[in-house]
Parts: sequence; C-alpha cells; structure tokens
Amino acid sequence: MAAPFRVALSGDFRKPDGSPTFPDFDLAPLRSALGLEMAFLEAANPIRADQIVDFDALILLTPRFGGESIHPNGRLSVVARFGVGYDNVDVDACSAAGIALVITPDGVRRPVAVSVMALMLALTGKLMIKDRLTRAGPEAFNQRAQHMGVGLVGRTLGTLGVGNIGAELFRLAKPFDMTFIAHDPFADAGIAAELGIELVGLVADRFSLVGGFWQSVGAVGEHAELLGCGIIAIFAISWLVSFIVYRRRADRELSA
Repeated sequence: MAAPFRVALSGDFRKPDGSPTFPDFDLAPLRSALGLEMAFLEAANPIRADQIVDFDALILLTPRFGGESIHPNGRLSVVARFGVGYDNVDVDACSAAGIALVITPDGVRRPVAVSVMALMLALTGKLMIKDRLTRAGPEAFNQRAQHMGVGLVGRTLGTLGVGNIGAELFRLAKPFDMTFIAHDPFADAGIAAELGIELVGLVADRFSLVGGFWQSVGAVGEHAELLGCGIIAIFAISWLVSFIVYRRRADRELSA
C-alpha cells in the first residue's frame, strides 16, 4: 500500500488556545481526501527542518521558510503560501532543492479589497469619531453634526497598479459613482476599459483625492521604484497613513 501524501500547515493557522485563526478556511477537502493526511505544525519562526521531515507539502501562513527549513531527505515537494506574497520564503533555496512554490491570489483578492473599501467608507463617514461620540453619551452625541463626513459620489479613486486586488477594489467601488484613475504600465487595457478606469501617468495632482484623505500621495509615487518594480498600490500604503492621520484628527476634534 502506498504511503499517504502528508500535508503540514504552519502553526499560526491555530491560535494559542487551539482554535482556528481563519474559521472560514475549509479544511474538509484535505481531511476527506483519500490517500492524504494533514497535520498542524507547532508554532515556530522560521519553520525548522525537523518539523517537515515527514511531510510532502507545506501550507504556509506567516513564518519564514528559508534554506535552514529544508530537510536534506528531499521529501518536501511544494510550499503553498496562504496569500499572494512570498517574501517570507527563500525562493532560491526552494528552487535549488526542487521544491515548488505556489501562491493563492484568489484567496485574498476579495477580502483585501473589501478591507480597503471598508476603511475608505469609515474615513469619509468619520465613523471612528461617531463611534466615540455615541459611546460617550448624550452630550457628546449631540456634537455629531460637526462630524458629518463626505460622500463618495463624484470623488476620484486612484491606485498605482491595477492588479488582482486593485481591479477588485474598483469593482466594489462601482456603485458609488466615482471617477476611476490608475497608473500601471502593465495593466490589461481590456480590464481597465471594462471597469471604467482611466489609465494615467504618474502625476501627483491626479492622485490627490477631491476633498480627500490622501493629500500627500505624490510623495509615495516619487519613491515607488524603491518598493519594487516601480508599481505600488496606493490603497495599501495610504491605508496606514490615512488611519494614522485620521486618528490624530479625531483626537484633536474630540478634545477641542
């Protein structure tokens, strides 16, 4: 009888209490597949070679998988990243050892785009301030008219890059009647046309949202080449920048 194909999942797929990190990550296909066994590794970063000595495949979340993670017995045949990036994987070491590296772009396309859209709505609607006002009681709640926010209709949404997640963001934003622009020399012109995206050059003033929350986004473009391939997603970096700026503004407005 042939030995089962064994699949390991990095330890961070489980929380310290043993519950799943991603409850919606359906493991039933792995558990029910004939001739296949799966097991969770203990939490370790980087992955240790002794942990995967008896496994044929590894599904990897955030720990590093480097040259020191590869066992010399040569059994491991594939590392599957749970996501789209592989910066935590030593690609050269995997290639040298004959280990395939795969990613899962469709697994994160919608969730990340939804997160960006959610933050955009929270920022324009000043939801953080309104949440604090609501929790602070009637006197604070009466100040809500001072924090009405702005709508998205007629505003401009711009990204650097129209890739998997960027295109999904534009799909989600279509009902808000915004103007779409993007800079991406590698963009699929057909997808851009289908989504109503105007492909533009890297000009700072085109990427300053009207009424908006990314006023200094031109500075990002100036350093784009430092971030690899000259292409970055504005929404990814602006997410953090906007959140910090918004929190500071919220604190000032509430303390005034």
